[in-house]
Amino acid sequence: MPVLELRTVSPASATADDGASTDLPAGLGTSQRRNERFGLVALLSATAVIYLWHVNISGMANEYYSAAALAGSQSWKAFFFGSLDASGAITVDKPPLAIWPIALSVRLFGLSSWSLLVPQAVEGVASVALLYSTVRRSTGSPGAALLSGAVFASTPIAVLMFRYNNPDALLVLLMVAASYATVRALTSAHALWWLASGGALVGTAFMCKLFQAFMILPSLVLVYALFATVPISRRIVHLLVAAATTILAAGWWMATVELWPTSSRPWIGGSTRNSVLELALGYNGIGRLTGNEVAGSSTSGWHGTNLPRMLGTPVWTGVMWLVPAALILAAGAAWASRRCPQGRGVRAATWLWMSWFVVNTVVFCLMAGIFHSYYTIVLAPAVAALIGISGLVLWRARRHRGVSAVLTFASATTTVVAVVIHGSNSVRPSGLNPCIWALGLASAVLIVLDVAPRRAGQGIVGLALVAALLSPVVYGVATAASPHAGSGPQAGAGSGQTNNQVPAQLVRALRSDADRYDWVAAVPGARASSAYQLATGRPVIGVGGYKQTDPAPSVEQFAAWVADGRVHYYIDATASGPATQLVRDWVKANFTPELIGDHTVYDLTSAS
Repeated sequence: MPVLELRTVSPASATADDGASTDLPAGLGTSQRRNERFGLVALLSATAVIYLWHVNISGMANEYYSAAALAGSQSWKAFFFGSLDASGAITVDKPPLAIWPIALSVRLFGLSSWSLLVPQAVEGVASVALLYSTVRRSTGSPGAALLSGAVFASTPIAVLMFRYNNPDALLVLLMVAASYATVRALTSAHALWWLASGGALVGTAFMCKLFQAFMILPSLVLVYALFATVPISRRIVHLLVAAATTILAAGWWMATVELWPTSSRPWIGGSTRNSVLELALGYNGIGRLTGNEVAGSSTSGWHGTNLPRMLGTPVWTGVMWLVPAALILAAGAAWASRRCPQGRGVRAATWLWMSWFVVNTVVFCLMAGIFHSYYTIVLAPAVAALIGISGLVLWRARRHRGVSAVLTFASATTTVVAVVIHGSNSVRPSGLNPCIWALGLASAVLIVLDVAPRRAGQGIVGLALVAALLSPVVYGVATAASPHAGSGPQAGAGSGQTNNQVPAQLVRALRSDADRYDWVAAVPGARASSAYQLATGRPVIGVGGYKQTDPAPSVEQFAAWVADGRVHYYIDATASGPATQLVRDWVKANFTPELIGDHTVYDLTSAS
């Protein structure tokens, strides 16, 4: 078997400031570095184009988070707590970190689709850049890094979520950043600093979607424990310090909220006892695994549990196009590089991304609670990195018959998967499947026969990449070209959800004398209140929170607000939760209904 010549970063080859390896051939270093810079600029520019192109097609996107961003732009107190309304009735059911960049954008540029969604696109470009840097440092190969970045950027679920205002965009950026810091720590003279930074980044990611951020901790700990160059005793100390920084970064906001007097802050959405700790451990924590979300309703109607969930159409079309190839290549690369003296960085990276993929996939399979297909965006960096790293290892050893067989099998499998997925969804451009078959089979044949001269190797690589990436790229473009709305967006040509339309007549009524009230209206449920808030630009109470299951505000609290003249209208709608039903019954018993357009409202400033 040929010796694998992997230029991996090691203490001996690193620069004095712990930069990338500079062991390039004399006379070629400047040219190669120039080509690498050009490739990186091209990758990031293309990523920015696809993430920003016609991004306003989705309008307000997820109105729930858009309303919170508007509230945060109007009130610094609402900004800090992640309140759904500027007057601070109730928060969203997540920590506020992912809302902060959007709220600042709205404060600077005003409320628009662009101000809401451009920050997400910027986070996407930054994520691709960080993944590139992580793979580049692990392998020493710009080609592997560019391939990983391209696969990640073009994954349809990434295209969707980096053009959407759910918390997942910032979550993924921070998780990839934590992985980069951990990879730096493996060989750095400042290992403790880098590992502690990685822990702090994971803790910061916790403030986006709580325990989902911790799903990469086993991977980071495992890789540092196995592959760091410092002695075992120091590794243990470093990991303990990193654990401390993780806890501090994850806990400072929660501690502040828990210690803050409840009378002067919003109700914590998603909790039954006005506790952010309950939110973290229940509804957005263990409850997602057990199905017993504290503030959630029945899980009926959500995807089933276990492996079939990962084989369903929304997941496959979003992220799974190259998963079979990634697993095949990773297994082959682990075998091919087992004796390679220069392959330590590659093995560490393979362990990192493979364990990342496995842990997240297992958790998704076990979740008995709420699950959305877009959660799988966290798999995209791992799949992309495995493709780039493993592809590098195997391509350099392709003259070995066994390695050639692995490459051929991966190429053929990718072709079959693409054809099957295209046959099961609506994104099927005329003539695409024959192109996939032709390109995939041609690349597989050329690899297995190895009849091309060595200089044609780049052509074979290009053909194989086009065959592998054609389908996800087409599907990603279809995703970018379609509007998406609601709480459960899916990759592809829209998810069928639309945002609420508020009649102009009702908007005018709510805006009338709006400055006299803390809330221009109250309505059952935060999703409905978000639409009214975005239409009027004024605070609206979402009674009962996101799923109408929060006991907030209580009927006593609501009655007190009305008595103080703080709420103008109550907009009647279906009240499905206990608190929302009590408030609705109290309003109907004490006030007279009137019609504004086709909406029944109650003027709370005049009793019946």
